[in-house]
Amino acid sequence: MKILIASIWMYPFPGSVSSHIRALKVMLERLSHSVDVVFPDYPECQDTSLIKFYEKARHSLADKVELKLRSTKYDVISCHDVMSFLACLFLNVNAPQLLTVHGYMSDDALAAKLVAENSAEEKYLRYCERIAYQNAPAIIAVDANIRDYIKSIAGIKKIIVLKSFVDMELFKPMERDEGFKKKLGIPDNRFVILCPRRLTAKNGINYLLEAFRILLDRNVKAYLVIAGDGEERKNLINMAESLGLTGHYLMLGSVNHSIMPMFYAIADVVCIPSVVIGNMSADTPISALEGMMCGKVVVASDIGGIKDIIKNGINGILVKQRDPYAIADGIMRVLRDEGLRHYLERNAYATALQGHSSIFAAKIYLKIFERLLGEN
Repeated sequence: MKILIASIWMYPFPGSVSSHIRALKVMLERLSHSVDVVFPDYPECQDTSLIKFYEKARHSLADKVELKLRSTKYDVISCHDVMSFLACLFLNVNAPQLLTVHGYMSDDALAAKLVAENSAEEKYLRYCERIAYQNAPAIIAVDANIRDYIKSIAGIKKIIVLKSFVDMELFKPMERDEGFKKKLGIPDNRFVILCPRRLTAKNGINYLLEAFRILLDRNVKAYLVIAGDGEERKNLINMAESLGLTGHYLMLGSVNHSIMPMFYAIADVVCIPSVVIGNMSADTPISALEGMMCGKVVVASDIGGIKDIIKNGINGILVKQRDPYAIADGIMRVLRDEGLRHYLERNAYATALQGHSSIFAAKIYLKIFERLLGEN
């Protein structure tokens, strides 16, 4: 089967959508299918206005898709956001399209204050979402909250929930590389806390910094590694300095996805301190699943899609969101109790392997592709 994956987000690029696309592409190719990925010409799309960016990205992607279709006859097109689906819809392509929804386009824009509530821009985004959802022949939502969000906007019921997944060939339990730790400048005999998240408000990194200060005040010998970049970087660096964390943490910026397993391998615990902003529900972070697939304990906020994959005290630790003391207590519980840590590590790996592997997800995608081809 010849498959075209379309997204308005740059690929490859740090972030959950890019990770999802990469894992899906790799596994479909291992199953002997041909897969191409297409995304807009990013330098041409940059704009201070979110709406203008979306429009430029949609038009640029439409041009790229049209060019691809001239040279290759694709059986199906797998779209991974509203705007990429609309680009294909307005091209009136023959190949059936599947829409995978990874987030809450309008609500995310409101939460990030990129559009104002009840503004023409918000109405435009909701209109785009409604048109896409109502015209998509098949929709995948990456968690139940997103499914309910789609229903509330478009009033449709036939939505497949396929929980987030990771490439189990790339992310797997590995031996700790002490040489890699030394290369990063992490002192010996320190517990390593890894936070593999973008530096954006909804990811709650500020609460983790406060929690880390609490851990140091409790004489916990720990070192914090933050892998990710974003608009909050400067604020978070200033906050870390004001908390006196200099010499106790590392803010790496964007990290190539292919080497992230090395960071998981040196981690004693992975922390996902996500928060709910406004009416936006928290998604299921792929980084949490990556950590679990690497056999690591994840300490995460008790919200949204995170609760679907982590069961407190069984395969991870859930803590109250926006509560630095709860985060610190959760991390301490794991670091101080080696027996509990190993128990949670085993169960975390089993959970990820059984329900969140890329081979499982690829087979679901293929079944939907085959159904769409039959209907087409």
